[in-house]
Amino acid sequence: MKKIITIIGLMLIGSAYTKAQTVVVEETVTRDTVNTNKQNKVSLGLMLDFTFYGGANEKGLEGTLANSLGVNTAINLKYKLHKNLKLVSQFGINVENYAFKKTDTNTSFPSTLNNSVDRFMVTALSLSLGARVSLGKGFYAEAGAMAKWNFANAYNYETKDANGNNVEVFVRDLNYIKNFNYDAYARIGYEVINIVAYYRLNDMFQTTSIAPVVYEVPRLRLGISIGM
Repeated sequence: MKKIITIIGLMLIGSAYTKAQTVVVEETVTRDTVNTNKQNKVSLGLMLDFTFYGGANEKGLEGTLANSLGVNTAINLKYKLHKNLKLVSQFGINVENYAFKKTDTNTSFPSTLNNSVDRFMVTALSLSLGARVSLGKGFYAEAGAMAKWNFANAYNYETKDANGNNVEVFVRDLNYIKNFNYDAYARIGYEVINIVAYYRLNDMFQTTSIAPVVYEVPRLRLGISIGM
């Protein structure tokens, strides 16, 4: 009998102690309560640029809009440093056509011919790094630098044969086009569309035995981008 009374007493004391506790914080841990701030810092997208010449004459070669389209397709990686500031890196394929006219008919670069169309075609792997600042209401500004490895190139020209027929010629793997180009760039955009400017920081050409005297195509390209 004493054992029964003792057990009942202990049960009553335990019940009273449990009711006397106050719940300060109650939380059910699920997958939804995991902190996702780190996940939200990184975002991935696709950027597509279309560019044209936007510069004046440059050392003997005058840029022309005709046949000067450039296309840059890149994966766009953004890392949020602050709610209004992001680091931006792009990796992709850059194709640029540099149509030009000689500013002097005596210019022998890249040939002595007087062609109806002259242009350089360069295909490169590109890698950029920049910073994007949010201006509010979907507007932003971005600036950075881009390096390009020119793994393919060609000189393309159109002329006429002895019978007056149009002839198009491609001369590939030019050794006087440098392997690497370096650009500074800037963007001003709204949502998924932005206006972009690229400025080449180095000379595109180098002197060789085949081209002992070289000139330069304009360094500035202007265009529009679509993507995030």
